[in-house]
Amino acid sequence: MDDYLAFYQLYLLNMHLFDRPANLDLTNKNILITGGTGSFGSTMLQMILAHYPSIGSLTVFSRDEYKQLVLFNQVPEHLRAKVHFILGDIRDSEAVDAIFKKKIHIIIHAAALKHISFSESNPTEFIKTNIYGSKNIFDAANTFGVEKCLVVSSDKAAAASNTYGRTKAEMERLMHIAQSVNKCQFSAIRFGNFWGSRGSVVPQFLVQFAQKSEVQLFNETSTRFFITLEDAVRFSFKAIDAMVGGEIFIPKLPSIYIKHIAEAVAGKAIALISNRKGEKTHENLLAEPEIVQTLENDFCYILTNNDHDFQLFKKAHQASVLSSFALLKSDTNMFKLSLDEVKSLLAEYRKKHSLSLGLFHTIPMRNENTL
Repeated sequence: MDDYLAFYQLYLLNMHLFDRPANLDLTNKNILITGGTGSFGSTMLQMILAHYPSIGSLTVFSRDEYKQLVLFNQVPEHLRAKVHFILGDIRDSEAVDAIFKKKIHIIIHAAALKHISFSESNPTEFIKTNIYGSKNIFDAANTFGVEKCLVVSSDKAAAASNTYGRTKAEMERLMHIAQSVNKCQFSAIRFGNFWGSRGSVVPQFLVQFAQKSEVQLFNETSTRFFITLEDAVRFSFKAIDAMVGGEIFIPKLPSIYIKHIAEAVAGKAIALISNRKGEKTHENLLAEPEIVQTLENDFCYILTNNDHDFQLFKKAHQASVLSSFALLKSDTNMFKLSLDEVKSLLAEYRKKHSLSLGLFHTIPMRNENTL
């Protein structure tokens, strides 16, 4: 119990109560967000403008014209001159290189195809975007003298069981190769699931319940690591500040039973259906072979790439050898949110989005008394 309370307190200290790292100075820095109209990218844009209005410029690079228009209209008028929206695809190396005609200091690489079921039916598309597209970004970062590149990865890359996870694992490998060039600093973050992001389980369950008065659940025992989009961005700020280059940061996250999300949305109106190809029952933040390469501090876990980096990062991040693998598995993680805590998160999400789920989806909402 003492270990649980200590972990919970550290989580609150490092995540929910964290505002921004005191040493991170983005004054006059030109920042590029790939996939900048996605759930994470758009939250990153909003929070950079809120906390670091003294940036030089912020460029959003993505493929969707309509999403760019919606996001542009959300930018405060007094900051619009600093924000640039460029249509393009990271698969297109010429389009990527064209972005760097203007000096870019920091890249936040969030562009990716993400949905597991689509990755199994469209593996080539995921390879083109998540692997070849990422390589285009990494090559440009080294070619054009970018200072730092923070790469958004996923727990699906650990002991990958589906095409999406394998492409993210390969992206991490390419990041290490890019780092070896010793021009730009590259680091990654392995996140869990983003709470309430577009296409994720929360809006899916809400849509299902609004349309069918029930939700569909693949497995009653499945668990996932979760982080809110705002906390993910705060963690990213701290990672940009702390990164040495070559490390993979892994935040200390709570787990959630997916059944609790279903119950929070629909009560007992839950229909069990067959599992989708590529889906795990539980997730890991690390694969077992990675344990010996992993350090931890109060802030996070740090996955290293070799013995030299292990010693370098141990000193740079005031880290120690990993103490427990249990917290890195979503089923054995001591910090699991209760049903009441999930209901509270859901109520906050619904209040924030009102009738709108995400930036671009609107559905009818049921009476809160049905929860």
